[in-house]
Amino acid sequence: MIPLDPAPDPVSAERDAIRSDLRNSLSVITGRTQLLQRQVLRSNGLLNLERDQLLYGLAVTLAEVQRVGDQVEGLINGAPLAAQAQAEPHPAPHHPPVPARAVEPD
Repeated sequence: MIPLDPAPDPVSAERDAIRSDLRNSLSVITGRTQLLQRQVLRSNGLLNLERDQLLYGLAVTLAEVQRVGDQVEGLINGAPLAAQAQAEPHPAPHHPPVPARAVEPD
């Protein structure tokens, strides 16, 4: 007698579909953010301060996308958010110093 395949688990199938959708969305965000980083680095029309601020913002975005991706994986794999919060955090990138702006007289 040939063993029958077990019936597909609808919850598991839905979980896998959600995981796939979220991974794809996070991959798009990551890829576009990395593309923007390369464009900023190649740009000659930006002041150093502007470039540093843009690169910092993009690095923060990438760190947050990674954090959310890790949380999604943890939730899907059954880890509670509290346990994930105690896991090794992704370090925030160093923020470039912002010089004081000169005040123009009235």
